[in-house]
Amino acid sequence: MHEHILRAQQNNLVTGDRAAGCIIPVVVHDGGVSNISVDQIQSALDILTEDYTKMNDDTLSVRNTAEAPYLPIASNMNISFELAKLDPNGDCTNGVERRYSPASGTNANDDVKSYALGGLDAWPRERYMNIWVVTSIEGSGQGTTLGYAQFPYFGSPDTYGVVIRHDRMGDMAQLYREIEH
Repeated sequence: MHEHILRAQQNNLVTGDRAAGCIIPVVVHDGGVSNISVDQIQSALDILTEDYTKMNDDTLSVRNTAEAPYLPIASNMNISFELAKLDPNGDCTNGVERRYSPASGTNANDDVKSYALGGLDAWPRERYMNIWVVTSIEGSGQGTTLGYAQFPYFGSPDTYGVVIRHDRMGDMAQLYREIEH
């Protein structure tokens, strides 16, 4: 994925390049406090796939100004996201790992990424995209943090991935916002 993005940034993609596409296996680590449904998880992956294949509704709204000249380089990256079918040991999985964990409750932080600290360990970053679902995220007092990420090849391999609040994951998150109000 990293190579593909770099080539797109350099406008170095060839028509038909990687025509088979790239599937990113995703593992969702749910601490059980929110216990989101597989449907909600799938809706989040569908949104990611729409964005990376340039099939999202706002494609025609891509900015093309001197400060933000994105329209000419916006492209279908031919990348899709799917729940992992095999775990790191080669065993079958549905791509969702659940463990009740107070670490994923109120004011969660990187502790959710460690089994020893009450969370769930990252799967190998070379083979999976890791997402941890939490109830709320520890903040610095400057508003509400909805999610944060560490990119695959920066920082510790043990903390690579995305941490996101359960009520902001996927299309179905809208339903939770409506229920709360």
